[in-house]
Amino acid sequence: MLGLLMEARYENKRAKETEKSTDRNSTAEKENLDIHNPQWELSDSNIASQVFVFFLGGYETVSTAMCLMAYELAVNPDVQKKLYGEIIEDRKDNNELHYETISNMTYLDMVVSECLRKWPVTPFTERVVTKPYRIEPELPGEKTLT
Repeated sequence: MLGLLMEARYENKRAKETEKSTDRNSTAEKENLDIHNPQWELSDSNIASQVFVFFLGGYETVSTAMCLMAYELAVNPDVQKKLYGEIIEDRKDNNELHYETISNMTYLDMVVSECLRKWPVTPFTERVVTKPYRIEPELPGEKTLT
């Protein structure tokens, strides 16, 4: 990803240089090469922040989810035993794990889904309520939420 961002920055600089070297009367050539847009300029700080976002979104969330899943498996040995059994059963024919094998492990999918439900990696959303909604109390002493 860093390579793609650096290449885009290089192409942007190259387009600027080509634009400067073209004749003022050759508007067609300028229009074809005009990928320079101040709104899309990639400075070093822009590239660094984009790389950080990709790193955080792609690495930190996965590692956090895996740690929390390991915690849940340690706390729930019955779930751990059942999941281990599924993995051993699926590896009987072939000792290697492949994408197809893992994608067919239904209990593993349930464990991962439950872990992500219980421990969301991003604990907030930026959704906005568009219409009024009431949640009625279910237990004595609770208040209505609006």
